[in-house]
Amino acid sequence: SATTAVSGTLNGQFCNSRGCFPLFDREFSATLSQSSTPASATTDSAPATSASAADQNPSRQTLTPPIGFGKTAKAGDVKFEISLTPANAAVGSEVTLSILTTVAEGWHIFALDQNPEMAGIPTTIDLRDLQGLELTGAEFTADTAAQVEQPLPDITQRVHYGMVTWSRRLKVTAATGSVGGSIRFQICRDGICKPPTKTEFRVALSQSVDSTPAGVEVRGSGPPTDGASSGVPAAATGPKAGAAGQEGLFEFLLTAIGAGFVALATPCVFPMIPVTVAFFLKQEEKRAGSSMKLALVYCLSIIAAFTVLGIAMSKIFGGTSLTNLANNAWLNLFFTAVFAGFALMLLGVFELSVPYWVLNWTSSRESAGGFVGVVFMALTFTLVSFTCTFAFVGPLLVLSASGDLFWPVLGMLGFSTAFASPFFILAMFPGMLKKLPRSGGWMNDVKFVIGLVEVAAALKFLSVADIGLSKERMPTYVTFSTFLWVWVALAAYAGLYLLGLKFGSRPRLSISRSIFAGLFLLLAGRMAAGAVSLDLPEDIVWQQVSAFAPPDIVKGQHPDFGYVVFYHDQPWALQHENALAQASRIKRPVLLDVTGVNCVNCRSMERNVLARREVRSAMADLVLNQVYLDMVPGIADEKLQEQILEFNRNLAVNLLNDVAMPSYALVSPDGRVLSTYTEIKLNDPAAFLAFLKQGLDAWNNGQPAAAAAVAESTAP
Repeated sequence: SATTAVSGTLNGQFCNSRGCFPLFDREFSATLSQSSTPASATTDSAPATSASAADQNPSRQTLTPPIGFGKTAKAGDVKFEISLTPANAAVGSEVTLSILTTVAEGWHIFALDQNPEMAGIPTTIDLRDLQGLELTGAEFTADTAAQVEQPLPDITQRVHYGMVTWSRRLKVTAATGSVGGSIRFQICRDGICKPPTKTEFRVALSQSVDSTPAGVEVRGSGPPTDGASSGVPAAATGPKAGAAGQEGLFEFLLTAIGAGFVALATPCVFPMIPVTVAFFLKQEEKRAGSSMKLALVYCLSIIAAFTVLGIAMSKIFGGTSLTNLANNAWLNLFFTAVFAGFALMLLGVFELSVPYWVLNWTSSRESAGGFVGVVFMALTFTLVSFTCTFAFVGPLLVLSASGDLFWPVLGMLGFSTAFASPFFILAMFPGMLKKLPRSGGWMNDVKFVIGLVEVAAALKFLSVADIGLSKERMPTYVTFSTFLWVWVALAAYAGLYLLGLKFGSRPRLSISRSIFAGLFLLLAGRMAAGAVSLDLPEDIVWQQVSAFAPPDIVKGQHPDFGYVVFYHDQPWALQHENALAQASRIKRPVLLDVTGVNCVNCRSMERNVLARREVRSAMADLVLNQVYLDMVPGIADEKLQEQILEFNRNLAVNLLNDVAMPSYALVSPDGRVLSTYTEIKLNDPAAFLAFLKQGLDAWNNGQPAAAAAVAESTAP
């Protein structure tokens, strides 16, 4: 077809009242074609590549969309094979629209049900142009379950590695049916994420005879055209395949078991242990050899009761929806209320009780004797202990919401096994009954301190909801500082409470009470020191606390930079021209942080590298500039957001020849690149400091060698 094209490069300088700034090489091209427009892809606007329409069956289309901006756009990391099957379906029948997605090794694509608040763009398939076809009730479904990953303690993601097919049914209403739409997606791997990309497609029913029998669903969409094997399952491709389900498994199981043992020390459970074991011993006197069997049945009944509860919760909510719900802002508000309610209950403000008619019904069945009586006795005990145990079971079920059926079942098994174990052990060794501590006020102290811990947990869920409800996805009310000081107050109060600084008589300071009081006070002191100054050496306690706390980021205005975000009291300019102007005034280089709101690796670098004392000290004399590529936080003006976003994308392309997030560069005030850090080593402060040193050495020597290298690599 006849085609007219023009291309070129723009150079220049733009100025305002604050100074002048270089306009880096801007390439442009325009094409006027008389042929039909092929399917296109955009990284918010880049052309896609697809097989020639003449070489394709109209019912199939293969797309390899380029990902990136301008000259950095690169195709090949993702391939979509879209198909309609059967291609010659009769009017009134149904066809399957399948999208076979192949992701390059090491990369992952986000699932359709990925929560966008969890630092990842969910894949969305938009069908907006249907002709001769209509949608049925079912949505797109995946043939491979998404893997659940938790790259940070407060970030849960659902991803696919290798290959996955998304499909849905359509009804044929005309012989010439066709469907068009778009796929928006994002891919990431260890260290970097690519910008969100959108590609468009169109497939149609074939006029030729198709060998596929009507009514048979074909899930595949043909072999790949580039030689890649289509038979490799997604789980076998990514290096993290199978590992996601194991991450946190040991910690979760320990939490469940620990909750079971702690629940035994509550006032409504502990006094029942000797009473219940005494029942088994009396049965032994009546019938030799029966106590062990009855104790085993009793314990298994308790385990079964709690495990069934876990299964019921999973079935009610579903494994997939549990993951999404756990990350939902409104559900986190609900969890906040639940944990606050549990805390108030443990603090003695009110009590939950099981209706008397339920207790009477189960108690009346205990008289049946034998195994049946023991089962109902276990059920009665479970219900009676509900007031105390549910304060532990409820949060455990909330924690298990990050997985599928396996997690709540495992959690309840761990909890109930620990909870029931003393009954079986004491039935085996009745002499140990005499060594049990007597019940008394110490159990109320345990209950009260656990209530304070649950207040701290409620604040964690409130902080997640606070960020989720913020338009800019930043802490609004529960900031880093607020969170820390509340936790400091709770830990200090728990320690002082255990030492006896409360109303009423002072308890005898036992060794265990003194140890726990000391631990709480040490925790309060460490958190207070961290809240006052981040210059302390990091330790495992601080790493865990800071991981649970919301990010230390505050939006604001700065007299030199305009719009800024503050990380650990350091201002980062959001407008590059303002950063360059300030750099020109104070004659210092600019540190560019190419980042994104939906970039979990960026959050990891901010928390574990940029926040470190030695790194912040090295950045103290630099002008800091964050270059967001997906959305700009802290700015309510949408038009200004779009302008900054467009400028940032061009800046990343021309300076770094890359749009990976995160990436870093040290730049002189006149726009020369002093050093770059694009092959990110996550959580490696030494590598980041080496990058800063390289750039500062080039700045001090006046020889930005890296600038020449970048200029060469970006030259047309």
